[in-house]
Amino acid sequence: MFELLIALRRITRAMDLHSKQLEKNYGLTGPQLILLQVISQEGEIAIGNLAKRVSLSQATVTNIVERLEQKGILRRAKLGADKRLVFVGATEKAPQLLQSKPSVFQEDFITRFEKLEQWEQTLLLSSLQRLALMLNAEKLVPDQIFNNGLR
Repeated sequence: MFELLIALRRITRAMDLHSKQLEKNYGLTGPQLILLQVISQEGEIAIGNLAKRVSLSQATVTNIVERLEQKGILRRAKLGADKRLVFVGATEKAPQLLQSKPSVFQEDFITRFEKLEQWEQTLLLSSLQRLALMLNAEKLVPDQIFNNGLR
């Protein structure tokens, strides 16, 4: 049992260190990068739909979008008849930033994970999903998942 706790702590620490490196090298937090990647894949998307897609509250996504808008990476607009709907899209800075290949995961992890057989990847994913359930992570408010200072 103690070994499990140590392993979880090591994973958490590795993710924290990578997040700091990501912000230092690219000026983005992990949640900002995730939003930017989704928007670049989807094109213009309503903030509410974006929030659902990344499992964060609409208020948190709005806050992140505001910060990325201040950096000139994203833009917001009200489109269509319903003026309550706010859509977000990428500016010309977004593809340039993503071309520099920032990653929410460490490069070593991605390389090693992709070298695993498909069944091993599936096994790891299902084990982590089970672990999250055992830790009652599904009861967390979505904003608590990324608790390291959304910016």
